[in-house]
Amino acid sequence: MTRPVRLLPVLLGAALLVGCTSSPSPDERAGTIRPDLPEIGEWTWTEKGGSVGLNDPVIFVEPAREFPYRMYVHAEGGQDLYRSKDAATWEKVANDVIPSGGGTNFNWGRKGPDGRYYLYRTVQDSVTELWTGSELTDLENEGTVLEEPDTGGYYNPDTDTWHMYYETYPAEGSPCGRGLGHAVSEDGMQWEKRGVALDLRDKTWKTGDPDVVRVGDTYHMFIDYTAPDHPRYKIAVATSSDLSSFSLREDPPTTDWLGGDACVRYVPEQERFVMYQEFHGEDTHGVGWGVSQQVPQ
Repeated sequence: MTRPVRLLPVLLGAALLVGCTSSPSPDERAGTIRPDLPEIGEWTWTEKGGSVGLNDPVIFVEPAREFPYRMYVHAEGGQDLYRSKDAATWEKVANDVIPSGGGTNFNWGRKGPDGRYYLYRTVQDSVTELWTGSELTDLENEGTVLEEPDTGGYYNPDTDTWHMYYETYPAEGSPCGRGLGHAVSEDGMQWEKRGVALDLRDKTWKTGDPDVVRVGDTYHMFIDYTAPDHPRYKIAVATSSDLSSFSLREDPPTTDWLGGDACVRYVPEQERFVMYQEFHGEDTHGVGWGVSQQVPQ
């Protein structure tokens, strides 16, 4: 689901966490920040669009770098790359690193345990392909890795296992689905389907573009809440203790604005969580971002 939608000020109750790292401590490698962290319930939108690019933000976090945050974002000609010291002010470092195309959107990415970067994207709203490389400015297309669209994923360092979630139970006349399937991999390239992680066939809305993060022993999946029709979507949250089966935390959705494809990271430089997301307004469109209430370390 690639079309951007509008962001408005929101309240979001969620426990979130940071993304991947280059030289992490054991806790950071496991993706755990403050297991006793209280719910994050206050969000302020700093930029209601137009901050960088148009849609599909994917943020890589590497604390050891001078610029710890790097973000791919879709623009007119392809995927541009930005860098930042605080995930607030961004500097473009490369244009059109990967070309764009019809029905193409970047979903998720991380630095793998082998030191290479992995970036996944949906092609023509039908399949997921993988781009890899030793530098984010020099990625090669590894081809289709899953015959399913709009994926999101999580790498579990405790088991050295990759998890991918994809749209399933296709909704007629819509690029969205009525559930999310689950696949696993040992190398991020060869995937084995394991069944349905979230079944929403009893709901009136559709979903896609999952984003999974961890706090303590709980995994939080942020998903598009599409109702009544794409691209009119919001964000809902489901949780899991095992990465295999997720349950909705609440319905109606967590957010009350039109926006999807959220990318959330904890930013210690701000002592807050940040959320980047695509949106569409009456007079402008692009990627906007918001911040949570202060969460000091």
